[in-house]
Amino acid sequence: MRKTTLLLGAMIIALPGLTQTGVWPTGNAAWKVMHVQPHGLLVWATPNQLDIINGLLYTEISYTLGNDTVLNGQQYNTLLHGWDSFFESAQNAQVDTTVDYPPQPAVFRGGFRSVGDEVYFWNVTDQSEHLLYDFDLQAGDPLPNSFVHQNANASVASIDTVVIGGQPRRRYQLQGTGIAGSYLLEGIGSNHGPIEHIGIGFDISDALICFGEEGYTLFPDTGAACGPDWTTDLHELVDPHGPVATVIPNPFAAEAAVVFDPSVGQLERWVLMDALGRELDAGGAFQNGVRISGEGLSEGVYFVRWWSSRGLSGIVRVVKSA
Repeated sequence: MRKTTLLLGAMIIALPGLTQTGVWPTGNAAWKVMHVQPHGLLVWATPNQLDIINGLLYTEISYTLGNDTVLNGQQYNTLLHGWDSFFESAQNAQVDTTVDYPPQPAVFRGGFRSVGDEVYFWNVTDQSEHLLYDFDLQAGDPLPNSFVHQNANASVASIDTVVIGGQPRRRYQLQGTGIAGSYLLEGIGSNHGPIEHIGIGFDISDALICFGEEGYTLFPDTGAACGPDWTTDLHELVDPHGPVATVIPNPFAAEAAVVFDPSVGQLERWVLMDALGRELDAGGAFQNGVRISGEGLSEGVYFVRWWSSRGLSGIVRVVKSA
């Protein structure tokens, strides 16, 4: 059976000057989410022919908290939303096309407010408030319908406590149709993101890359800041033929080698994730590369999340063939 490691289980010490967040952050906080979905791109295949090139669209979403504001008579902490997208055509497409779209600056997305253990989200799209999370749940409780969840069959399978940024946080492992591997994390959201849907489908995936506060990354580690000035761009994150890493071979069947550029430094840790962000395997320090075994992996797209001795981190996309 493939080893699975949940990095949240590690004890993370309190950091100097870090604001205590309570149930939900209200200060300088940021989330990064990797969104992957099938996508079609209309291109000129020849001077006289337009083709739709199918492939995957990778979008790195950045959420940051802004100033307080009043919406419909209630006070909220504003949520800002920016993104950076990269299209990669499907294998053996008639026209091999990749497109790196320009980053989009942060725009107003809505607002958060918390009442006790409940967190509410004012959504700019429908101009109304929704329950976002209820962090006062017991094992066996049904998961309430909310902005991120509309599956009546979902419930809390178990609850444990992890320490992040010097604070104990409750973690709720969920069970139900379509939510295998999903969990809620008090004060952060879910392992899919702060406002991403929990019961995601097979053709779309959202995975929380990191959460940070006051210049420190708190999930999944205490490395470089997970904020607006995060230095790794999307092309470096998802393109296995980019300047950071090369995957040999890609796609792979039995085994793949992920070889990193020496500028990254020595790898301190890596995690293999599936398209839903679930952690399948992990490893420790390596000089400049890791080997991924295809044993037990289904055909599809996977991601290697890595951290280096120079404080760098990122994600490399690998493809498992039949």
